[in-house]
Amino acid sequence: MKIGLLKLCDKASFYSLAFIIFFLPVYNSFTSLGIGLAILCFLIKVSLSPRLCPNFIKKWPIIAFLIVSGLSIINSCDISLSLIGLRKLMMHFFVFLAIAAGITDIRRLKYLIFVLLFSAFIVSLDGFWQHFTGTDWFSFRPLMAYTHLGIKRITASFWQAGSLGIHIGAVIPVSLSLFLFYLKGFKKIMLGIMTFVLISILVLSFAPGAAFGVSAAIIFFACAKKEWRLTLFLMLGVLLAYFILPESLTNWPNGSLFQTIFGRIKMWAITVKMIQIHPFFGNGLHTFGVNYQKLCVPGDPYYGLGPPYAHNMYVQMAAEIGLLGLFSFIALIAGIFKKLWYIYRATEEKFVQTLSLGLIGSFIAYLTHGMLESSLYTSQSALLFWILSGFSISLLNFKIDVDF
Repeated sequence: MKIGLLKLCDKASFYSLAFIIFFLPVYNSFTSLGIGLAILCFLIKVSLSPRLCPNFIKKWPIIAFLIVSGLSIINSCDISLSLIGLRKLMMHFFVFLAIAAGITDIRRLKYLIFVLLFSAFIVSLDGFWQHFTGTDWFSFRPLMAYTHLGIKRITASFWQAGSLGIHIGAVIPVSLSLFLFYLKGFKKIMLGIMTFVLISILVLSFAPGAAFGVSAAIIFFACAKKEWRLTLFLMLGVLLAYFILPESLTNWPNGSLFQTIFGRIKMWAITVKMIQIHPFFGNGLHTFGVNYQKLCVPGDPYYGLGPPYAHNMYVQMAAEIGLLGLFSFIALIAGIFKKLWYIYRATEEKFVQTLSLGLIGSFIAYLTHGMLESSLYTSQSALLFWILSGFSISLLNFKIDVDF
């Protein structure tokens, strides 16, 4: 009976994860249902067989990140907000654990990667629908209109065009790596079409951080594989984008892109003041917006307009959970990068090798975008980070001689 229950929970957890990944960019309510079931089944699995719990959770960076996030509540100006943030963090962390423990073979890994790519493709088709009809087909959201710039930004099923850019920008490197370095024949053609659609939607979202992130990932691919033609294609793409994009975005120094960056630099200056108040443990998880409004003055960005994000996940992290929290996060990322690079160099399994390269590219894109957006502080984008981390750690299940 115990073995039967264990197998049932294992399958239920796995397909719940597929459900989460597919609906992540579409419906938060569906994603929440999947999270609840996946976590429940994972906890039952671990209680029945403790050896199934990944041993890497004992490593100090991830433990330190969680502990400091909890301790930041001591300085919180709104404990209820911080508890909400801590609850979300722990839910995402358990999804991360469920993925790391649930992907036990290549077949499962390929299945979930396919779900991730197919979900992004469906959302991209929704973006095209929104572009031509004015509303997306999932939630009837209109295009984001910027009348002073003469543009309309695609959001697809997301609330913001920036969130769409974060998601698609993080998926493109995985899709691109599998297209360039793994698949052949008809599958290569189909994934090539899918990748082209994703890139097209990224352009129509007018998300500069996502564009910078994907560009950084492509440069990394070119260096890792010594495929310098990729940099040539990237340069041609940048040149083409310069002529295609509206002048209201690209003019120096008054174009929207440059003015946006200047405005965010002003926000970051205020955030530095926030960090100075509680530099080690921060001012409380999930409280950046409240504290920002306390410190900003008339004339500052977002003054009196409600709690904003910092538009930089690193300075927001330092403000909320302190420099200790930021340091532990960087150490966590460094550990994941080191593991993925070792797997890429050591494994002979072509799919795992290519995926490890693609995941490094995804993290590069995500973390680069995080310099202009608070990627880790929006619910969908935060969960995507932990999903990608779960994929990365799951590669340890394939008997590769490397530890986290």
